[in-house]
Amino acid sequence: MTSKHIESDTTVLHLQAQGHQDDSVRIPFRPSPCKVADMEIETFAPKFTENPHAVEHEDEYPRTGSDPGLVVIFNQQTFGDDDEMARRGTNRDVNELILTFGRLGYNIEERYIYNNLKRFEILEAIKELSSTDHSDRNCLIIIVLTHGEVNNVLQVEDGLMETSEFWTPFSNTSCLSFSSKPKFFVFQACKGNQNSRSGELTVPVIPAGTYRTPLETDFLIAFAAVEGTRSYRHTLLGSWFIQELCRNFNAHGRRDDVISLLLRITKCVAYNHYHVAKDNGRKVIVKQMPLLLSTLTKKFYLCKSKDRNLLLQLKKKQEEMLELLAEALKST
Repeated sequence: MTSKHIESDTTVLHLQAQGHQDDSVRIPFRPSPCKVADMEIETFAPKFTENPHAVEHEDEYPRTGSDPGLVVIFNQQTFGDDDEMARRGTNRDVNELILTFGRLGYNIEERYIYNNLKRFEILEAIKELSSTDHSDRNCLIIIVLTHGEVNNVLQVEDGLMETSEFWTPFSNTSCLSFSSKPKFFVFQACKGNQNSRSGELTVPVIPAGTYRTPLETDFLIAFAAVEGTRSYRHTLLGSWFIQELCRNFNAHGRRDDVISLLLRITKCVAYNHYHVAKDNGRKVIVKQMPLLLSTLTKKFYLCKSKDRNLLLQLKKKQEEMLELLAEALKST
């Protein structure tokens, strides 16, 4: 893959070649129109509810609420009048995320898709979200699409933020209605300006400063790149990480738990994506490696599944039969 349409999500360095503004083709799937920046994307009109009859295993986070979960997207495409900072292709990511979570049964609402906000607007939105009663929702998913720098710093419309400012207000002690529920944060952003080259990775894997604000239980955080390196975005097709996330969630999201899905996504990004860049006149293969942090205490599934439900029912019957057999052996 050449660098013609490849850009990085770093605020420090940008590739020379600029691609074209995203104008993704929309896939009809029970849509209702929603305006994001300068393109129309699709949200889902019908109200989805969880199946209350599905069997759950004790190792899974319970899904007792009627709402599958809250999905929030913070999409930073433009940064003032600086055209070089524009994140071309990000609307393709937003479109695919909406379609993906809609297919998984989530109720995507236009009011929870935020575009090109200033720092105080983001903090106000997070404050409002964390103070709302979410008792009927089974999980929280927040996705941030923007530029980034080292030490968990993110670029917003008018300044900088830390990644912890997104998740701290939703801790088990700060947001009681999401207490003991899985909280999933995705950051599509660079974490520096180094290139991860094929076959080598010499930067720290754990992001510096991540634990300045200690994580409580029930958090899952996915970064598009490890500390010090860039993440990449195709100006027509979207970012490598988000597009792989959507592909794998679409294909396996009803069957596998989220940790298993993210491991597969990490492998897909690391092995399937690259572009050719120049370094001191030499051509080098540039790669990307995502990073996962988890304090989950149980398996986190995106939704209930008939197939998984049947497997759990079968497992439950097997356990009951083993108990009966054990009792029978004791009595002999």
